[in-house]
Amino acid sequence: MRFSAAVLIFLLCLWCVTADTADAARKRTAALACTYQDRAVHYEKKGDLHMARNCIRVAETLLPGNMEIGAVKSRILRNIQKRAGDHYGQGRRLFAQNKPDKARREFLIALRYDPAHDGAREYLYEKLRTPLFDTYTVRQGDSLKTIAGKVYKYPEKDFIIAYFNNLKPGEQPKTGTVLRLPVLDGGSFSLSSAAKKDLAGVRTLFRKQRYEEVIHAANAFLARVPNNEEVTDIVNASWYGIGKQLLRQNKYLEALEAFESVDADYTDVQDIIGSLQETMLEVAEKHFRRGIDFYLQEKLQLAIAEWNKTLALNPDHGEAEKNITKARNLLERLQQVE
Repeated sequence: MRFSAAVLIFLLCLWCVTADTADAARKRTAALACTYQDRAVHYEKKGDLHMARNCIRVAETLLPGNMEIGAVKSRILRNIQKRAGDHYGQGRRLFAQNKPDKARREFLIALRYDPAHDGAREYLYEKLRTPLFDTYTVRQGDSLKTIAGKVYKYPEKDFIIAYFNNLKPGEQPKTGTVLRLPVLDGGSFSLSSAAKKDLAGVRTLFRKQRYEEVIHAANAFLARVPNNEEVTDIVNASWYGIGKQLLRQNKYLEALEAFESVDADYTDVQDIIGSLQETMLEVAEKHFRRGIDFYLQEKLQLAIAEWNKTLALNPDHGEAEKNITKARNLLERLQQVE
């Protein structure tokens, strides 16, 4: 391949400019990684382990393989596991003391620290599953026993109605009172046998972490039984689980879409979305630097591909867009010279 003097001078100038840019970018990245590491330590000392974990992950993304950052990350993760275990243990003690509401809170906190904590998930979705409720309007001549006989087929289950309606056992409910009746497996008058079977199927899929199938089955269930709290929570947990899986595969855009499908008030999803958006910006910068490296090696097509990845993660990255234009113009000029 022959080059004119003008083209050689052009390439030499471009090399100098991009080399300076690459060096400045590396220094900026190192400084940014130190900043996030310092933030992680700061939040760790304050006891905010969620923010500490988010910050150290950003630092690790910026400087992968850095031993100091790795040591800080390991320490933070150990503290998080310990915190999750402490709340799980407290939840079990409260459950044994027949304090389900307080136990549920502890298990939820444990899951916030460690969303994959199998023990906390088992208690929440099996042993402490929020009951479904239907309503019954008391008629003249009704008693708790006759209502239990109509609804549950066993008058002896009148204590269940009394418990969930703050009534004393044997107390006569007033005519016209609307009672909240928990839907019991095998005794519900609210769900058909087909709906019960479908609900059991949703629970089974969720336990097996087959999240995409869960969402499909759960949405079909909710179309027939709207506003079911348990199934709505399972849908949220499934999108959350999908988001976590995609994060582990570094599929940031898909993960963000999954987390944004979760209800805004679900566990720590807003913290995760904020952290993920920060990570996407940092990874975009990483692809930008790779593009510069390829550019310096005169691998223009690979440089353009990296800068396109930058724009996919950060559409507002003006330098990547400018560099793509420059690289394409240079490719055209080189093709003309050949």
